[in-house]
Amino acid sequence: MNIVTSNSTVNGVANTLRPNVTGPISVPGSVDRWFDTSVFVPVDGFGSLGRNLVTGPGFNNIDFSIIKNTNISERLRMEHRAEFFNLFNHANFGQPGNVVGTPNFGRITNTRFPTGESGSSRQVWRAG
Repeated sequence: MNIVTSNSTVNGVANTLRPNVTGPISVPGSVDRWFDTSVFVPVDGFGSLGRNLVTGPGFNNIDFSIIKNTNISERLRMEHRAEFFNLFNHANFGQPGNVVGTPNFGRITNTRFPTGESGSSRQVWRAG
Protein backbone atom coordinates (compact mmCIF):
# COMPACT_ATOMS: atom_id res chain seq x y z
CA MET A 1 0.00 0.00 0.00
CA ASN A 2 1.09 3.59 -0.56
CA ILE A 3 1.49 6.06 2.28
CA VAL A 4 0.55 9.59 1.18
CA THR A 5 0.13 13.11 2.55
CA SER A 6 -2.91 15.36 2.21
CA ASN A 7 -0.72 18.08 0.65
CA SER A 8 -1.90 19.29 -2.75
CA THR A 9 0.53 22.20 -3.38
CA VAL A 10 2.67 20.43 -6.00
CA ASN A 11 0.08 18.96 -8.34
CA GLY A 12 -3.24 20.31 -7.02
CA VAL A 13 -4.48 16.86 -5.99
CA ALA A 14 -4.57 15.83 -2.33
CA ASN A 15 -3.51 12.37 -1.13
CA THR A 16 -1.05 11.73 -3.96
CA LEU A 17 2.34 12.90 -2.61
CA ARG A 18 4.44 10.55 -0.49
CA PRO A 19 6.00 11.73 2.80
CA ASN A 20 9.57 11.58 4.04
CA VAL A 21 10.55 8.56 6.08
CA THR A 22 12.93 9.08 9.02
CA GLY A 23 13.71 5.50 10.03
CA PRO A 24 12.94 1.84 9.43
CA ILE A 25 9.27 0.96 8.98
CA SER A 26 8.14 -1.62 11.51
CA VAL A 27 4.87 -3.49 11.15
CA PRO A 28 3.48 -4.64 14.52
CA GLY A 29 0.37 -5.86 12.70
CA SER A 30 -2.37 -5.04 15.21
CA VAL A 31 -5.69 -3.49 14.19
CA ASP A 32 -5.05 -0.32 16.21
CA ARG A 33 -1.47 0.06 14.94
CA TRP A 34 -0.77 -1.84 11.76
CA PHE A 35 2.54 -0.04 11.19
CA ASP A 36 4.68 2.47 13.10
CA THR A 37 3.34 5.88 12.11
CA SER A 38 6.03 7.92 13.87
CA VAL A 39 8.60 7.52 11.06
CA PHE A 40 6.47 9.34 8.45
CA VAL A 41 6.78 13.13 8.09
CA PRO A 42 4.62 15.17 5.69
CA VAL A 43 6.53 17.50 3.37
CA ASP A 44 5.65 20.33 0.97
CA GLY A 45 7.10 18.53 -2.05
CA PHE A 46 8.09 15.06 -3.11
CA GLY A 47 9.01 12.88 -0.13
CA SER A 48 11.67 10.20 0.21
CA LEU A 49 9.29 7.27 0.73
CA GLY A 50 9.07 4.83 -2.17
CA ARG A 51 5.90 3.25 -3.54
CA ASN A 52 4.19 0.29 -1.88
CA LEU A 53 6.69 -0.09 0.96
CA VAL A 54 4.09 -1.05 3.58
CA THR A 55 2.28 -4.36 3.28
CA GLY A 56 -1.36 -4.46 4.34
CA PRO A 57 -3.13 -7.40 5.93
CA GLY A 58 -3.38 -10.69 4.04
CA PHE A 59 -6.49 -12.25 2.58
CA ASN A 60 -7.58 -15.76 3.62
CA ASN A 61 -10.61 -17.40 2.10
CA ILE A 62 -11.46 -21.08 1.73
CA ASP A 63 -14.52 -22.10 -0.25
CA PHE A 64 -15.89 -25.65 -0.26
CA SER A 65 -18.63 -27.43 -2.18
CA ILE A 66 -20.03 -30.93 -2.19
CA ILE A 67 -22.23 -32.35 -4.94
CA LYS A 68 -24.10 -35.66 -5.22
CA ASN A 69 -25.94 -36.75 -8.34
CA THR A 70 -28.78 -39.28 -7.90
CA ASN A 71 -30.34 -41.14 -10.81
CA ILE A 72 -34.11 -41.28 -10.37
CA SER A 73 -34.76 -43.03 -13.70
CA GLU A 74 -32.89 -43.53 -16.96
CA ARG A 75 -33.81 -40.04 -18.14
CA LEU A 76 -34.19 -38.19 -14.84
CA ARG A 77 -31.44 -37.19 -12.45
CA MET A 78 -31.38 -35.09 -9.29
CA GLU A 79 -28.43 -33.04 -8.07
CA HIS A 80 -27.88 -32.30 -4.38
CA ARG A 81 -25.44 -29.47 -3.75
CA ALA A 82 -24.05 -27.56 -0.78
CA GLU A 83 -21.61 -24.68 -1.14
CA PHE A 84 -19.74 -22.90 1.63
CA PHE A 85 -18.04 -19.57 1.04
CA ASN A 86 -15.40 -18.51 3.60
CA LEU A 87 -15.82 -21.89 5.26
CA PHE A 88 -13.82 -21.04 8.41
CA ASN A 89 -15.37 -17.55 8.71
CA HIS A 90 -11.95 -15.87 8.75
CA ALA A 91 -12.11 -12.07 9.14
CA ASN A 92 -10.29 -10.33 6.29
CA PHE A 93 -9.25 -6.86 7.36
CA GLY A 94 -9.32 -3.82 5.11
CA GLN A 95 -6.33 -1.60 4.45
CA PRO A 96 -5.13 0.66 7.26
CA GLY A 97 -5.46 4.43 6.92
CA ASN A 98 -2.71 5.67 4.62
CA VAL A 99 -2.86 9.49 4.87
CA VAL A 100 -0.20 10.93 7.21
CA GLY A 101 -1.65 12.95 10.09
CA THR A 102 -5.27 11.78 9.82
CA PRO A 103 -6.94 10.21 12.88
CA ASN A 104 -7.04 6.74 11.27
CA PHE A 105 -3.46 6.79 9.96
CA GLY A 106 -2.05 3.29 10.51
CA ARG A 107 -5.34 1.95 11.94
CA ILE A 108 -7.64 -0.64 10.41
CA THR A 109 -11.26 0.43 10.72
CA ASN A 110 -13.11 -2.10 8.58
CA THR A 111 -13.07 -5.54 7.04
CA ARG A 112 -12.73 -6.19 3.36
CA PHE A 113 -16.02 -6.62 1.57
CA PRO A 114 -18.31 -6.71 4.64
CA THR A 115 -21.05 -8.09 2.38
CA GLY A 116 -20.96 -9.58 -1.06
CA GLU A 117 -19.27 -12.40 -2.87
CA SER A 118 -15.54 -12.20 -2.17
CA GLY A 119 -14.18 -11.94 1.33
CA SER A 120 -17.42 -11.57 3.24
CA SER A 121 -18.46 -13.56 6.29
CA ARG A 122 -19.37 -17.22 5.93
CA GLN A 123 -22.18 -17.97 3.51
CA VAL A 124 -23.89 -21.34 3.00
CA TRP A 125 -25.93 -22.20 -0.04
CA ARG A 126 -27.68 -25.50 -0.68
CA ALA A 127 -30.01 -26.89 -3.31
CA GLY A 128 -31.50 -30.23 -4.08
